[in-house]
Amino acid sequence: MTIKHIDDDKALLKVLLLCRDSNDHLRDDILKQALLRSSPHRLSLKRPHLWLAILNIDRRFTRNDYEIHRHQAISTLPKTVGDSIEVDVNRSFNNLKAIQPENLNNILKAYAVANA
Repeated sequence: MTIKHIDDDKALLKVLLLCRDSNDHLRDDILKQALLRSSPHRLSLKRPHLWLAILNIDRRFTRNDYEIHRHQAISTLPKTVGDSIEVDVNRSFNNLKAIQPENLNNILKAYAVANA
């Protein structure tokens, strides 16, 4: 599909707004394309918003839920699970510049608590 070749946010939005019937069908493809084809500067600004849209997460609840689960992870996550996450992050993602290992550890631990 031609969406894969569009790298302009305004053009992607126009395609999305072109027809309400195709909106639901094209929405995910357009959001993913916006994530894949953006310049690094634009991507850093819009990445959180795009992921929230792709995952259909209401922005009003994200910060509070994350903080609640992160604090729960400190007290309720079994030590073996926390240790496993830390080992995997250090082994697999130690060279990422976009996210610090400590932040990724916190996110994965909060996710583990939220989906236990």
